[in-house]
Amino acid sequence: MREKRTGLIAQMKELTAGARVLRKQKDELFNKRNALFDLQKKQRDELRAMRDGLDRFKSVEDINNAIRQMEYEQSTSAMSLNEEKAMMAKLKEMQKMKVVVAEYDAKNQALKAKDGSSDDIKAQCSAKQEEVNTLSKKIGGVKAELDKLDVVRDSKRGKVQPLRDQHEKVKKEIDDQYTELKAMRAKWKKDNDKFFDHMNVVKKIKAEIRKAEDEIYNKEREEERLRREQEEESMKPWLAEMALCDNLITYLMGCKPSSDGTGSTESKAPVTKSMKKSKDDDDLFGAVKSKKKKRRKKGKSANTKINHDFNTLNSFAQLAKHSKMKLSTPSTVSDVDQTVTALQAIKAYYDTRPREKKKKKKKEDVESKTSSAPKAEKGSSLKTPYGEATVEKTRSDGVVVAKLPWGQIFIQA
Repeated sequence: MREKRTGLIAQMKELTAGARVLRKQKDELFNKRNALFDLQKKQRDELRAMRDGLDRFKSVEDINNAIRQMEYEQSTSAMSLNEEKAMMAKLKEMQKMKVVVAEYDAKNQALKAKDGSSDDIKAQCSAKQEEVNTLSKKIGGVKAELDKLDVVRDSKRGKVQPLRDQHEKVKKEIDDQYTELKAMRAKWKKDNDKFFDHMNVVKKIKAEIRKAEDEIYNKEREEERLRREQEEESMKPWLAEMALCDNLITYLMGCKPSSDGTGSTESKAPVTKSMKKSKDDDDLFGAVKSKKKKRRKKGKSANTKINHDFNTLNSFAQLAKHSKMKLSTPSTVSDVDQTVTALQAIKAYYDTRPREKKKKKKKEDVESKTSSAPKAEKGSSLKTPYGEATVEKTRSDGVVVAKLPWGQIFIQA
């Protein structure tokens, strides 16, 4: 029996080694076939890309026929000079395209010639697989013979019962360890629930602390707002507009001829200020100061035109719009006095004009915005990033406890 067993083992090793060699050869054939498929796919993609750029021409014969047709049409038809130039350009382009078409035709023929090569490799792979299957059946038969010999040997030596006793002992040890694992899981679940209850209490305390801090912060902001409003109330309003009127009056007086009769004037553009303060307390149009210009003329009459820069024109327009009083930009020297009078009236108007009252937000609008958020009720459906869940409860800190098909989720409503 020992000699028979030794011969079967040697035969099984030999068959296993042969099967390993056959599987390796089969894998090499499969890799070779896959590489060939990838190469053919790449060549087909290149041919498809070339074909898309060749219009309707797929061979040299096609493009030659098209060239002959165009040459015949050129020699037999009456064309204008522009049409003949266009046809000559098209013929030249098709002559260049002939090289690309020839390359495409050659690659296409070569690819068709290689189409049957993969079939040979496929047949070789199938043959190798049949050889592997045959060896596997032989290995299975040898193994069955070895199993029979093992049964006879174990029955003679009496090793079956000790193995069964050892199996029962190992099984009992596994059951004891599994029972211990179940107890440890139960203890872990209890400790985990206790931890979550503790964290819920911590979250409630943090929510109360945040609420108290928000109340203190809002109170400080309200006091700061009231202080700023009181400071603004103590200041005289419309100072910027009154200063703008003074600057424009000074500018217009400088546009008039000097009293010495020489006709020389020195004018200066006014400093423009906005009607409202911007966020960074800068002027809307900026404090723009023009450079001093000295002009010498032999004389200036009442009909002399005055050229204003853009900032000056903008200052007149904004002041008239904001005050809603009649104010026109003087175009000649004779209009200066009338405009100065209007500016003085506007300045007197701003000197007595009261401050505008600020509009306060209604509490109803604020409450409607805060109460518009829907509350999740127990048993209702809730859409979450992990799918639709069923609401179990809503905590005091706004966190919704919902149940998913695969577990529990805590999400902010």
